Amino acid sequence: MLHDLAPSGRIRCAINLGNSVLAQRDPSGGKLRGVSVDLARALGERLGVEIELVLFDAAGKVFEAMASGAWDVAFLAEDPKRASHILFTLPYLGIEGAYMVPAMASTPQPTSIGMALALRWVRAAPTTCS
Repeated sequence: MLHDLAPSGRIRCAINLGNSVLAQRDPSGGKLRGVSVDLARALGERLGVEIELVLFDAAGKVFEAMASGAWDVAFLAEDPKRASHILFTLPYLGIEGAYMVPAMASTPQPTSIGMALALRWVRAAPTTCS
């Protein structure tokens, strides 16, 4: 398995700097940090191989670089377009998204807006239940 994952003797890990939740440069020294960087380093330690961090500024560019063999492991959100070309593991991270509205007296309460959006999404979402 190690040879399949790291045919060059090291694991080239794609790091998407376009999503600061996953990876970023430390502003004081430029050192890479974040969940993806930590996972890449832990993978190298666990397998006993050197890692090379291959940097990208957008997830789409990570996906495109797969065709040229630029990386061995990537940390990407699962996407139907990508899933036809990439084998995904179980998620390593859950990101909670929220929306914001200005604090104004005439603005509906965020909970009522959220409920309306959720109901609209549920009604529009295709069902796979039988």
